[in-house]
Amino acid sequence: MTPVMFPLVVGLVLAVPLTVDDVTVVELRATVNDMTPEQRVARAHERIDSLPEADLSRPVHVAREGADMLILVGDEFVFGLTGGDGFADEAALEAGSRAAANKLHDALALRVARARPDAILESVGLALIGTLLFALGLILLVRAWGLLSRRLVAVNVDMKRIAIGPLIRNALRRILFALLWALALLLGYLWLTFVLTRFSFTRGWGEALGANLLSLVIRAGRSFAGALPGLAMVAVVVVATRFLTRVFDAVFDAVERGRLTVRGLYPETLKATRRLVTVGTWLFAAIISWPYIPGSDTEAFKGMSVLLGLMLTVGSSGVVNQALSGFVLVYTRALSPGDWVKVGDVEGRVRELGVLSVKVLTPNNREVTIPNAVLVANPIANFDRGVDGDGASVSIVVTLGYDAPWRRIHELLLETARQVDVVREKPRPFVRQSALGNWFVEYELVAHIVENANVDDARSALHAKAQDVFAASELELMTPDVLDVRRHRS
Repeated sequence: MTPVMFPLVVGLVLAVPLTVDDVTVVELRATVNDMTPEQRVARAHERIDSLPEADLSRPVHVAREGADMLILVGDEFVFGLTGGDGFADEAALEAGSRAAANKLHDALALRVARARPDAILESVGLALIGTLLFALGLILLVRAWGLLSRRLVAVNVDMKRIAIGPLIRNALRRILFALLWALALLLGYLWLTFVLTRFSFTRGWGEALGANLLSLVIRAGRSFAGALPGLAMVAVVVVATRFLTRVFDAVFDAVERGRLTVRGLYPETLKATRRLVTVGTWLFAAIISWPYIPGSDTEAFKGMSVLLGLMLTVGSSGVVNQALSGFVLVYTRALSPGDWVKVGDVEGRVRELGVLSVKVLTPNNREVTIPNAVLVANPIANFDRGVDGDGASVSIVVTLGYDAPWRRIHELLLETARQVDVVREKPRPFVRQSALGNWFVEYELVAHIVENANVDDARSALHAKAQDVFAASELELMTPDVLDVRRHRS
């Protein structure tokens, strides 16, 4: 079978390779006796294909004819070479002719060897072995997929009471599936290349596949080698940033443990400040590293940057508003986890202070989520911030008539506070007369409760104990409604 020749451009001269059984013997460039290089190559193939099988094993030698060199198989002329075929002088022409003769000898010897029955059987055997190895590789990939799938079942990750294990499992499953398919396709490519190169009539296709794969590997290697300086710079930036964040973490840990005092850093803002500094440091590192990332100057990267910027601009206005409101809450220290607060109609203990919202646990054991922007726009009553370190304060109001001695009322209310377990001894509870009505006096008892005590439960306990104490003292608590009813009865 005569392969198709593709001319090569060398300078301004077309070079046509003479290939015999996938072995490039020589490249012809000159036009001789009105025969173009393509015609000379075709004529050489005709002469080679017309050689008897017995002549294929005869020696190939070189003969001179004037200024040209002749290549002969035995006594049969095959093709000739001239100085116009790219040889600078006679010495170069002679050396090139001998090299072409040696290559032609090797190609003819290979043709003879492939034509032997034992060579064909050997090629078939090697192809079968390659096929078995390919099948074994596919079986191993299938078993690896089954093993990894069973391992993925054990993945179980919870984040803020949200099970994200299934999401991670699905993502890993798809990534592994794609990788295994890529390996299977690569094995199939290698198997096809190996099998095609075992037989003379398909060797050209197999070698072309192998050359394409080799070219791809070489290009990838060159690209990787060219990207090494940029990757090294990115690695240096990452290592330096990691070291810097560890230094910042050490400073924040020292401040948190009280070994270091930094003006402007408070326990309530320490966690948020740590996050801001860490995120800001890594963002700065990303900006520095961006030009050194391979492919960062391509149109694909630029388009992706524009798309991400547009998505953030259009879709994140509400998120940014909530996040900024969260920073306002943190740095004004309006509330912190564990505080008992009241915002509008919602009253309870702060359970979580998040980036976008605050979770409050009400006395009815219901969790209410309040967006940060709502908290910033409304007054916040914090019952734990009255006196530093003294716990939340609660108050109850009772009314009695003017005939009841007010000093006695003060004593009974203070006794009420002493009999409630969650009321702290220090600071001491106190009583004040908050109003003088037409028919009664309004007394207010203010007390501080222990840490983490429920404000509503403490207020309820004070109300119940006040009724017991005043009933034991034979003093009746009055309200405007009760007083009005008694006046009408009398």
